[in-house]
Amino acid sequence: MENNNKIHNELRKACKELPEDYEPYGEISNDERGGDCSCDCKFAVWLEGDEGLDWCVCINPKSHRYGLLTFEHQAGANCFKGAKKHEKKED
Repeated sequence: MENNNKIHNELRKACKELPEDYEPYGEISNDERGGDCSCDCKFAVWLEGDEGLDWCVCINPKSHRYGLLTFEHQAGANCFKGAKKHEKKED
């Protein structure tokens, strides 16, 4: 568990915070809050392993977080697109 906390802290340091992010990461108030990455955003590509429970990279080309490491509750305003369908690939 200690290693997971260390990795989480390093990811937190590497993660950019932008004004367009939700509070406390940016300036979008919780009153304006909509869905975020954790709400099954179709543009969230989750990291492997335990880090993938909290961290993703946004691939929405219209988002202010495009291509950036993102904490699951950090963003969503004007970029969240929800309810992606999970399709199981056949081998």
